[in-house]
Amino acid sequence: MRKKSLLMVSVLLCLASLMVAMAYTSAEVQAGYTVNVVASDKALLALIPNDDADGTAEIKEGRLELSFGAIQPDSIYFWKDLVTVKNNSKGAVEVKFAVKVDEGEESYVAITDAEGKAIEDIELAGEGTQDISFKVTVPEGANSGDSPGTIIVSATAVEK
Repeated sequence: MRKKSLLMVSVLLCLASLMVAMAYTSAEVQAGYTVNVVASDKALLALIPNDDADGTAEIKEGRLELSFGAIQPDSIYFWKDLVTVKNNSKGAVEVKFAVKVDEGEESYVAITDAEGKAIEDIELAGEGTQDISFKVTVPEGANSGDSPGTIIVSATAVEK
């Protein structure tokens, strides 16, 4: 009888450990160049607009919106430290950035550091933050209204 009870307790502890390990390990946000991300201080990964005079990054109706506005062909635009990425969890996360475009299309947008160097990922400590910048390179002959891609921000818990 004692062995059965001990075995049952061991099985329950293993199941509880498995459930804890299955907790938050990743998050992904997908949106077009006009980005709509739910803004909440409860979110595990928050994208927070920094103050900017031209309204490129704003919270509208509880959502973060990036609107790069009227841009001209054969031009390069740069928004330094436009958005803060905040890890609201206690553990470290690796945040990856990608701009996806349809096959055969060229991406106009790059996520960069403050110096304009393209970045693909960052690691944020628990409750850490980092500013990101955006560079838009519009090729000659681009048509008005072109929006050839999707910005993807994903986070994965860093294993200890």
